Amino acid sequence: MKFNASYRVENGDDLGSAPYWNGRLSDIDARLNAVESFAADVDQAAQQVIDAGLARISSTLQPSIGAASAQVAALAATVAALGSQVTADQNGVTTQLNDLLAEATVLTGALEGLEVLDGGTF
Repeated sequence: MKFNASYRVENGDDLGSAPYWNGRLSDIDARLNAVESFAADVDQAAQQVIDAGLARISSTLQPSIGAASAQVAALAATVAALGSQVTADQNGVTTQLNDLLAEATVLTGALEGLEVLDGGTF
């Protein structure tokens, strides 16, 4: 409907009559309903595009994320194993150093007991 035919107020119109307003308001209501329906369709289409995009991103990135997570888990296991190995090796080195120190102490005591070494005094 055109503005002139539907909404224009003319001199002599009965602005208090129900038919005068009902026809105009009915037309406005029909137009608003059409716009609201279209807006809902646009919102639905936009949500479908968003959902499709997120699904595509997920399907593209998920394998890489899974691989990276597996590598991180493997590295964590390797670090834990290396930490255990370092601790074990450290304990072994400490034991060896203590054994060498004890042997050096015994040998030093033996040398002190000799008091003379190759014609000199110890």
